[in-house]
Amino acid sequence: NGVTCLGAVAVSVSEKMGLGLTPLPQKLTISKDFSLSLVVPSYLIKGEEVVLEVNVINHLEQETEVIVLVAQSDAFEFVLMDRRGASIINAHKITLGSHESASALFPIRPLALGEMEISVDAVSAETSDGL
Repeated sequence: NGVTCLGAVAVSVSEKMGLGLTPLPQKLTISKDFSLSLVVPSYLIKGEEVVLEVNVINHLEQETEVIVLVAQSDAFEFVLMDRRGASIINAHKITLGSHESASALFPIRPLALGEMEISVDAVSAETSDGL
């Protein structure tokens, strides 16, 4: 959910004061501006076209614009084509309202056998995240 909560209790020992404890546990909450998740099949067949689904969740109170980028790789190729037959760039710009989520879809075709590393980055004016 993009939120991490940490709890802490402080303990101190002093020759003059003895043992000291914080009266109540202290809580620190850290939240990300947005978070990413990647949906990909657990296995792929060489030559088969599949869709990488990158989900982005906006944790902010205001609308934000995010650019989602999947890094080029020798292990796969992007299969979307524009009207002139050239590959479309491997990035999508999405606008997310407050606490909204959206998906960016990237059709790919595996070119190599074995494990495949997929690198995804998302960037907004305020922050970035990656997988």
